[in-house]
Amino acid sequence: PGMYIVTLDVKSKCGTGSFSSIIEVKAPPVALAEADIPSGAGCVPVIVNLRNRSTGATMFSWKITPADGATFVDSTNNMSQAPRILFSKAGDYTITLTAENECGNTTWEQKVKISEPPSVTWEDPQIACERLDYTPKITYGGTISSYSWVFDGGNPRTSTEPNPMNIAYDIPGTYVATLTVTGACGAQTFVKTIEIIPKASISFTPVEPICNTADPIQLSANLLGGTWTGPG
Repeated sequence: PGMYIVTLDVKSKCGTGSFSSIIEVKAPPVALAEADIPSGAGCVPVIVNLRNRSTGATMFSWKITPADGATFVDSTNNMSQAPRILFSKAGDYTITLTAENECGNTTWEQKVKISEPPSVTWEDPQIACERLDYTPKITYGGTISSYSWVFDGGNPRTSTEPNPMNIAYDIPGTYVATLTVTGACGAQTFVKTIEIIPKASISFTPVEPICNTADPIQLSANLLGGTWTGPG
């Protein structure tokens, strides 16, 4: 590719003459771009900045596949030199830049993985009596790669399973259960309190023998609540 001069020299009995012409040879364009993606991956919602670095192109256009979940923002479009793309859904996308000129077209592509932050719905543990075999009632969402449980006072004390079962608490008390989930968007920690109460020991003040003609007496127990029963 380049600019060339072609010269024709002629000669006759009448003298010489010369004619020159410039010939331009073009090459197909070279499609090249840059994508500003945090750490090679993003978490929704995330904006990715693109920059066209193509050479030899008279026209170019951007394409995002799949289109659902990707939107050109900040007054940019598929013909902008430096568009901004908002990814609002997690998934695997392909960014394509096509560069064209009179000699044809070439493309540049880059794969982009957009992740969803982890979400956890964890039911509060119910109060137990004396002891407890605890199984967390939990639902996960988003992109999660690892799970780390710590059950203070429980047996076993730790787990890397998403749904551990039958964590034994044999002594009444208040305990803390901690879950840390990790994914492409980082780590998040969730905490619940487990309460196990001892069985109540009930007593009330003894009553001395009384006469059936005596005034009513007051009964007093060591615990509030409950129901009194018996003849009388």
